[in-house]
Amino acid sequence: QIDGGKVLFRYYSPSAKTVTIAGDFNGWEYKQDQSRAIYLKPNDKYIWSAAVPLSPGRYRYKVVIDYQSWILDSNNPLTEDDGTGNLNSLIIVK
Repeated sequence: QIDGGKVLFRYYSPSAKTVTIAGDFNGWEYKQDQSRAIYLKPNDKYIWSAAVPLSPGRYRYKVVIDYQSWILDSNNPLTEDDGTGNLNSLIIVK
């Protein structure tokens, strides 16, 4: 969801201990010791979310669960191949 220059990322997971977003916009950083890692915070219904300011452009990204499982964003049907056969979620900010 895009709202006022921020992208709201959401992911449902009752079993995750950490959920991060890694992509073109943060150098694909996802670990605790990486300064640009974007952490989602859970609510009481296990919906993890974070609002991220992004400039206009096209961005590839993935959701990272517990620092090891890289998955497509199930809330976003847009995807793009990175040129090596690896599919990433795609967001276009206008």
